[in-house]
Amino acid sequence: MVMKLINCTLHSQEKIQKNLTFIFASPLLSLRSFKKNEHWHAPISFICFKFILTLFFLYLLLLMGHLLKNPLEWFEIILLSPLIYFLTECLGLAGQLIFSKWAPTHPIHRHPLLSRSLGDFWGRRWNLWVQDWLRDTSHRYRKILKRKIFVSFLFSGFFHEIMVNLPYFLFYNESYFGNMTSYFMIQAIGLWVEKKFLTKTSFLLKRVYLWIFILLPSPLFIAKPLIVFFGLTNE
Repeated sequence: MVMKLINCTLHSQEKIQKNLTFIFASPLLSLRSFKKNEHWHAPISFICFKFILTLFFLYLLLLMGHLLKNPLEWFEIILLSPLIYFLTECLGLAGQLIFSKWAPTHPIHRHPLLSRSLGDFWGRRWNLWVQDWLRDTSHRYRKILKRKIFVSFLFSGFFHEIMVNLPYFLFYNESYFGNMTSYFMIQAIGLWVEKKFLTKTSFLLKRVYLWIFILLPSPLFIAKPLIVFFGLTNE
């Protein structure tokens, strides 16, 4: 809600009624994106099918996680990293179903496995709902590549710290602050290097570079707070 209110201040010229619909009847965080989705439509039956299928794969991954010995090793956490995709995809599909009557919404992800580069992954395919908000809030830095990249990923890091690590700290009195911000700072560095030095490299090299940066540091993101959230122990 706070993120939506911040975004509304960037579009103060919009009608109040449209702002209220955006705030209370849409899972999107960007008013600009909400306006673009006014005529978007997908069959409810298709969204339901995707939701059930995604939930099934999420269950399979959780089952695999329970079969692994604890504590989970770095490589094992990397194997379980698709949990993040299936969880967020489930939440996105649930949001589409819940708000379909008032504000039909595009999917939260756009086929991230088809990403052609790290920039394509973060800029066009992963978590479009939050991405649109970050693009709006960092628009003043759009001409300064390095600053725009680092501001966007720093916001992402703080957002995930508050959403995951803060509740874990309050409940268990155990601090994991900094791990998620570290993950996103690694992504910022990787994206800056790609845009600065790898724009003319081959498609295959960009794909390898992409998944090295996404997967290898993923245990920083999927640390104990998330492992506990998924019902997997890491003791």
